[in-house]
Amino acid sequence: MITFFTINNTIKAKLIFFVIFDSCQLLVVLDLQNLKLTGDFPTFSASKIAFLDLSGNALTGDLEMSAWDDLVDLIVLDVSSNRLDGSIPSSIGAIPRLQLASFYNNDISGTMPTEICSLTPSPLKNLEADCAGVDPKVPCTCCTFCSTP
Repeated sequence: MITFFTINNTIKAKLIFFVIFDSCQLLVVLDLQNLKLTGDFPTFSASKIAFLDLSGNALTGDLEMSAWDDLVDLIVLDVSSNRLDGSIPSSIGAIPRLQLASFYNNDISGTMPTEICSLTPSPLKNLEADCAGVDPKVPCTCCTFCSTP
């Protein structure tokens, strides 16, 4: 049973990245930050996951997937510094224990969903997006950190 998974080797990460998402129902921590991973943002069924860090890669596509509201144990979601586009799904606001959500430094656009803002300040303590500047990519009235796009 894998409950904690982190990689610091880019080649190994690319080989097992999608296998982890599809087969580890009991995975709790997935830390794959800064590994130069490429490809579309995955859909996954690791429903016990509490910590998901995919920041600092080159993932593309959007964050739309039907499983967000199934991730009831998710506390940390960091997808910052990728090449993601589209908008931030309102279904992320259905994650009851989410404490940190980081979306900045991507090509995401559209207003931060009110469903996510309703989680602040408790339980959601840190909400980060490209919401600074005269013309922000993600206008947000509830973010705790705003990056300039």
